[in-house]
Order: sequence, then C-alpha cells, then structure tokens
Amino acid sequence: MDRIKVLALLILGVFVVMGGTPSGAQTFQVPPVNPYQNVEAEFSGFSPEGDARYRVSVELNPVSQVRLSVHLRDAVPTVLDPVCGCTWEFAGDISTPTRMSFTLTAGSWYTDPVFVDFMVNSHVVSTMGPFQLPVAGSGLTPYGSVDFGQNRLHLHARGDARVGGVIHFDAVGALPGAASAIALSTGKTRHEFSQGGILLIQAETMVGVVLPADADGRFSVSLPIPAIPEFKGITFFTQAASDTMTDDLEPWFFSNGIQVDLMKQAPKAN
Repeated sequence: MDRIKVLALLILGVFVVMGGTPSGAQTFQVPPVNPYQNVEAEFSGFSPEGDARYRVSVELNPVSQVRLSVHLRDAVPTVLDPVCGCTWEFAGDISTPTRMSFTLTAGSWYTDPVFVDFMVNSHVVSTMGPFQLPVAGSGLTPYGSVDFGQNRLHLHARGDARVGGVIHFDAVGALPGAASAIALSTGKTRHEFSQGGILLIQAETMVGVVLPADADGRFSVSLPIPAIPEFKGITFFTQAASDTMTDDLEPWFFSNGIQVDLMKQAPKAN
C-alpha cells in the first residue's frame, strides 16, 4: 500500500474514533423508502379532446406519513392548455399492500417524449420513459415502456402508415457498434427475461433487419409498405433489440414496442 493511501486511512481513522467531521464536509440525507413496486406505465391512447393518455399501475408497499406523487415530466400546462392531468398525488399512510391504477394525460399541444417520475416526499425514487406521443390518427402507437434497468432502447416511428407509404423506425440507446435489429411480428406478447428486458412481439412470426448501431448508439430502418390492396387495415407490431456485448445469458437489450395500423387511405401523390 503506498504512502498516500496509508495517510488517507489514518486521517479517516481519526475522524471515526474522535467522532469528528471534516470542516465543510457535505452531509447526506438518508434516501426515502421507496414503496413503489411492480410499476407499469404505457401510452394508452387519446382522449376525445386529443390529449395523450398514459395508464399507470403501481403496487404500494406499506408506508406511513408520506407524500407520494407520480408525474409526467415535461408534460406541463401552458397558457393555451391551463389544466394538465399529469400528476397523481397521495398523502398519508398505506397500511397494507395496495395495487392502484390511474390515468395521466399530457396536453394535445405536446409532441415530445415524456418521462414518468415516481416521487416520495418530493424525491424522485424511480423513473420510466421516454414515452413518445404519437400523432393522433397516424397509425403508429407506442406500447410497453422504456425502463433503463430493462428495456433500455427507445424506438420511435414516423412516416406514412398506409399502403404505398414508407415508415421510418429510429432506435437509440444501444452500445456503440453493437449488433442491433428492428423486427416486426403479426402479434404482440410479454415475455420477461431475468436480464436484458421484456420481449413485446411474438417470436413465432418475427422477421427483421440486423445492422450495427452507430457511434451514438442509434440505428434506423425504413420500411416501404407494398401497394397491395389487401394490406389495407392490417395491424403488426415492431420492436428493436441490441447486443449487450457481454457474456450474460440474456444477450439482448430491448425497446418499447410500436403498433402499426395500416390506414385504408393511400398516401396522396406529390
């Protein structure tokens, strides 16, 4: 052990024995107990007014004298939209394990991704997101969620979800250079792995494109929709995946899913 390490240990020992605190040292608060367990949050559609709705479901462990809140970060009111149902709040005691489900909304004016923050006494203890707000009537609807402890990739879709149109899928969150894929399937599922994340599309009907992520961890695919009349009105589901580049038994990171509903009206000619 070198002299600098020995000196540091001696100084630390003096403060421990004497009960001292270095002058100007920062004191840390004990983090709040996190009662949120088995959290789920996902985009669930638009209200008649055009507001984006999110379904949130949480299991609350017993906790006393606490202020809880779940908030859509960035989905804040504006002058044009002064009321935003983007926060759920509770104050008091939770005496027994309780499962709660509720809906939060982001104003129709808002088009950027939002995060869902779970707070205890104003401290953020957990976060889910980002969730992309789809354009109403676009035929491109996100489902599932991005959780950086599990489904850490973010998949976004844009373009014409119509026969003869082109849909662009963009994913971010991969490790630079990692082998990645964007796949589609005729059905969705929910298969949770012990590591890596949650598979949201059915493997039996899955087809996809494999490509490397760029230096920023991004990868993209453009999907032309064949001009076949029978394709009008069909639905399929997409998800992105990327290699974890480790020796783990679960080698893939996953993204949220995108439900694609091919609209019956063909894109207008330019």
